[in-house]
Amino acid sequence: MNHSNRAHAGRLERNNVMRRALRLASFVLLLSVPALAFADPPQQPGEKNGYRCPSGLEKRTPAQVWADRIEAMKVGDLDRVMCDYAKDAVVLTPGGIARGKDQIRFGLQMMFQLLGGVLPTVTTLQTADDVVFVTFTVDTPIVSIVDGADTYVIKHGLIVSHTAHDPLIFKGPPPAPAAASAEAAPAEDAAPAEAVAAR
Repeated sequence: MNHSNRAHAGRLERNNVMRRALRLASFVLLLSVPALAFADPPQQPGEKNGYRCPSGLEKRTPAQVWADRIEAMKVGDLDRVMCDYAKDAVVLTPGGIARGKDQIRFGLQMMFQLLGGVLPTVTTLQTADDVVFVTFTVDTPIVSIVDGADTYVIKHGLIVSHTAHDPLIFKGPPPAPAAASAEAAPAEDAAPAEAVAAR
């Protein structure tokens, strides 16, 4: 092997190492985020679980819950998005389980920040009984998701469980994670991160 072939092989190997490191970093960043929790937000009069949610949510169909969720996401209203979750809802990801609204909110907030306000482009939306299945893509200057797939189980107008498969592909070094609150603690069900492609 001559010098130019060795140099080319070395560059390829460094690029492969960098890609693997970026995938691992993105996986750790995304999947460890939902595993963090904060203390309950202070309650205000008329609030349920710390959020000002409209009455009548329990009468919504799964399709209405999904439509409300998208409308809230379009305007960046995370409090309104959280009104779609039951107080004891769970979100399951390859990296762990987020339990309750506080852990779920933190994970969604980190995802919103990472995506910079860009909403997913829905490629498939199917509903059956109390289940909504969505596939989607996202493309931002920093990150893309080419094969996202989430499932929502909705009971009495609220999301009770949500599975998330959202493999992130970074277009450069992943951004530094936001500073966590001193009150943050890992979720009890958090699993160790593994290097896999995720949302």
